Amino acid sequence: MKRFSTIFIFLMILFISENTQAQMRYGNCGSAPSDRFYITPYLGAGFATYKGLNFKDNTFTWLGGITFNYRLFDKVKLGLGTRYQEYTKPNYHHLKPYLNAEFSLYFTEFEDFGLYINAGPAFDIDIIDVSGIFVDGGIYYNYIVSPNSGLVFMLDYSHNKLNFPSGLSVSDFKINEFKLLIGYRFWF
Repeated sequence: MKRFSTIFIFLMILFISENTQAQMRYGNCGSAPSDRFYITPYLGAGFATYKGLNFKDNTFTWLGGITFNYRLFDKVKLGLGTRYQEYTKPNYHHLKPYLNAEFSLYFTEFEDFGLYINAGPAFDIDIIDVSGIFVDGGIYYNYIVSPNSGLVFMLDYSHNKLNFPSGLSVSDFKINEFKLLIGYRFWF
């Protein structure tokens, strides 16, 4: 994953350096008639607190994912996404497909700011019987780099609830986390 993140950051810097002259977009992201579809690959990291029946601990988490959105109304985008997320202690690996909604609060020719929410199932990759649900809510800031793309920063809070097989002593497991995500958004 470290190699992937290094390549991703290098490509973002290269793309930004080549497009600094074309920073202003045509119209406003989310308001131009031609800007309907949005693709946002992203990476992120944060801190999580997990607890079960008789324990509570803190851990580090990192993730990578992609979101596909469609601008339904002037300031509302709906979409689908998926992410791979890992918790370092204990070593859990989750796959999380989700529904996404974004609400633009402010936008100009150079930036966007708004709220988003993600919700969906969570599946543990290592233990097949473990599954649950999660909800993310947060803010995003989109810095426009070219007429059809921008650098996105997201800050969110997430609540996860996992269910274990009935044969184990822990019947449910909760994870609350704060994350910072960085991505690159394309629209067309």
